[in-house]
Amino acid sequence: MLQLQPELVGLQEQGIDLYVVATGRASDVRSFFVEGQIEAVVLHDNDMAIFQAYDVSAVPFVLFIDKQGRIAYAQRGWSANAYEEAILPVLTSLQNESGE
Repeated sequence: MLQLQPELVGLQEQGIDLYVVATGRASDVRSFFVEGQIEAVVLHDNDMAIFQAYDVSAVPFVLFIDKQGRIAYAQRGWSANAYEEAILPVLTSLQNESGE
């Protein structure tokens, strides 16, 4: 998550809403985001309901939901080149579809 911080800031500057779903103790989750200076809306999924609803089986799990509420992209796990090779093209496509 920390290695993505510059990209996340760029996405937010483009008007993309970013939500992070986190599990664990609320105080630990809060500390991680404060210490890492990560700005995002954090949804604390204490009962794992969000994880179950979206079939999250690995962390990190990247999920893009379009304006119609459909899953536009899902990726389990992470690789060093995932942002450039997978995520950025999907975001560009979604922005083009919405006319932004």
